[in-house]
Amino acid sequence: MTAVDLVGSARTRPAPGTRLPLVFGGLGAAIPVGGQAHQRDLEPRRLAQATLELADAAVRRALVDACLTVDDIDLVVVTTATAGQPLPSTACLVARDLGLRCPSFDLTAAGSGWIYGLVTVAAMLGAARDRAALVIAADLIDRGSDPHLGGPQAGALLPHLAGGAVAAVVTTDRTGTDGPGLVGWDLGVDGAETDAGQMWSRSVRMETSCRKTLRASGVTDPGRVSRFLLSGFDVARADAIARGLGLTNALLSADADLRGDPSGGIVPLVLCGAVARGGLSRGDLVLMTASTPGGGWASVLLRWGYGGRGPGDPIVLDGPADTASAASP
Repeated sequence: MTAVDLVGSARTRPAPGTRLPLVFGGLGAAIPVGGQAHQRDLEPRRLAQATLELADAAVRRALVDACLTVDDIDLVVVTTATAGQPLPSTACLVARDLGLRCPSFDLTAAGSGWIYGLVTVAAMLGAARDRAALVIAADLIDRGSDPHLGGPQAGALLPHLAGGAVAAVVTTDRTGTDGPGLVGWDLGVDGAETDAGQMWSRSVRMETSCRKTLRASGVTDPGRVSRFLLSGFDVARADAIARGLGLTNALLSADADLRGDPSGGIVPLVLCGAVARGGLSRGDLVLMTASTPGGGWASVLLRWGYGGRGPGDPIVLDGPADTASAASP
């Protein structure tokens, strides 16, 4: 069996009924002002620092939302495609800035990164019974300057994106089998190259992944899904995917800007916006899906639980690329 076969096999999906307990304790987001911090404009060390500054700002906002301190954090995972350097990892630098000594590591899966990170952290928290973890998506990938990013129903925050960061404080939940958590997921890669010219094959792949996720979750009625979040598609194509899945009652949140590479932060940014606007209630089923260049995908179904006071609008940093210094000594 090849590595691709293994990653794309049923081993990446839970058995029906499997659930990893998880509650979002707090959320925070940060974006560069005016879309000025472009990946192509930054040398690696400045790119690393700019990405780090966004991550640090998002983390501080998330901790305030969760009413927690750094002493409550047991794990830090950063999903990023723009670390700018192999070592030290962005997660290690975030931990340094916060004064943490807990396990910290980066996870690179581009547009699918945050979902990969969420599943990984949920499994680690469940196994270790730790208190809380930070799952951070931080990228500086050019998103263009479409003033209508995501359409009016997308719930996207501040559309002129050249990347950004979202931090989630997540904790385990022990309220019972029907409590908040990850109900099902599907992760994989088939090695096929994808770009804007192959959008149809990407949409088929993601729709298939969502079907597998719903089946693994034991959800026979897709109409039970309250919110559908996805990235990398215009609203019309995203709506077609939702209709194909039978998500008749789900509020659609899509990223409509196809001119840049998908950012791993776009799904949690839209999620953060939905929470800030009061669009989710405890127990709602939330289906999220994203793709990765190279033929990768990730889908997860959440039973929603949130204990924060409200993330508010993203922190807007005044051009981190203009003031950045070297990320490593």
